[in-house]
Amino acid sequence: MTIAGVMLFAFVFGAIPFGFIIGKLVKNIDIRNYGSGNIGATNVLRILGPVWGSVSFLLDVSKGFVPVFLASRAGLSPWLVILAGAVAVLSHSFSFFLKFRGGKGVATSLGVIFGYNYIIALLGLAIFVLVLIICRYVSVGSCIATFGVFVMTLLWQSPPMPLAYKLVVGLLFVAIVLKHIPNFRRLKNGTENKFGKRAEINTEDNT
Repeated sequence: MTIAGVMLFAFVFGAIPFGFIIGKLVKNIDIRNYGSGNIGATNVLRILGPVWGSVSFLLDVSKGFVPVFLASRAGLSPWLVILAGAVAVLSHSFSFFLKFRGGKGVATSLGVIFGYNYIIALLGLAIFVLVLIICRYVSVGSCIATFGVFVMTLLWQSPPMPLAYKLVVGLLFVAIVLKHIPNFRRLKNGTENKFGKRAEINTEDNT
């Protein structure tokens, strides 16, 4: 696959709003009108339950993993491999299918990490789960886990991560933190929803 082909695939595949599609198929709702208004797996779980939340999560992870995998198999340089992942994350967060609105990019970023080092990805996932168990806030777990992944990428020595990976993962961490600013405001105000809290839906209000 050519460089242009990989990047185009990452852009289009990353933009597919799986959470939005699942909401339409399962309950015929625009999931952006419920819960946090986000199309990501956390809001899908909150609105439609754990099964569809898990499906949405795995599909969003695949958005990051598949482009990185394809770029690696095509023998592209580390800069182009990680760029393919970054394109997918940005396309997910600003989907052209939804007028450049989208998710926060956490699950898709996890897919990117799985694509270049599954051990770091699993450790990052473990950090997320641990923080979530302690505080029950997905936003806090996401940001702390992403920072942990960035630190591990900097320190990894077997073999050392390419400079491209370190820089891009650092940028992804900053982007994820910025996307979570509304969550931090709700945390400060005491209005942030804790993990596991279900939201009510009224299909008569569908748009």
